[in-house]
Amino acid sequence: MKVFLATIVLNFKISIVYRANIIAGVFANLVQIITSIFLWNVIFMGENTLKMYTFKEMFSYIILINIIGFVFFPHNIFRNAELIKSGKLSNYMIRPYNINIENLAAFIGSNILKFVILIMAYISFTILEMIRLGNFNILRIILVLSNFICLFLFGQLASNLSFYLTEVWILKPLYRSLFALFSGGIFPLDILPENIYKLFINSPFAFFGFMNVKILQGYYLISDLLNMLKYSLIYSSIFYIVHVLLQRKGLQKYEGVGV
Repeated sequence: MKVFLATIVLNFKISIVYRANIIAGVFANLVQIITSIFLWNVIFMGENTLKMYTFKEMFSYIILINIIGFVFFPHNIFRNAELIKSGKLSNYMIRPYNINIENLAAFIGSNILKFVILIMAYISFTILEMIRLGNFNILRIILVLSNFICLFLFGQLASNLSFYLTEVWILKPLYRSLFALFSGGIFPLDILPENIYKLFINSPFAFFGFMNVKILQGYYLISDLLNMLKYSLIYSSIFYIVHVLLQRKGLQKYEGVGV
């Protein structure tokens, strides 16, 4: 536990030291938010609502989904590539602790500052009455954290591609594209036709974006939250099992290194 906490603190300090990365990310998201707001303003021109969304509700959604996308990014995808390239992977594997736990601690520590930004945005939206605070309960926090762990395990699974690919940089724009489409990064999923919505909402990417926004906005009944928590845990279990299998196979023999 001491090693786990120390790793969290260390990576939090690193994120502060290299805060220019955070600032650049915030700036990039601000540009994207402003662009999206102008776009939706044109779409709403002459219309009071769009698929039950008012412009104010869409404004709230666009800001939150961009902040969620900023926080919910699996940076640990590239950790294996860095360790293989530097030759440090073997050192980590022979140490008397689980490398996956160490990766989780590093992942949490590097995202603390981003969660602070998310909390500040949530408080601001509450003050501006853009969130249904009356529907708040501890289960919503548990579900968002469960989805965060699910994202981490997805990143762990995807990181095993570094055993077989010579370059893994393509995974970053690929994830961004999948997030934009399947997580509601460009538009709320519930404005889609019913059949397409059901397809998208059942993908794991919906747990990384769209659902978290709706959870924070105060939507969903307790029964819905419990059902989503169940599926979040199921996806986490699947990601972990597949990750362990791929990692075991990759450690035995790998073809290249990601850079």
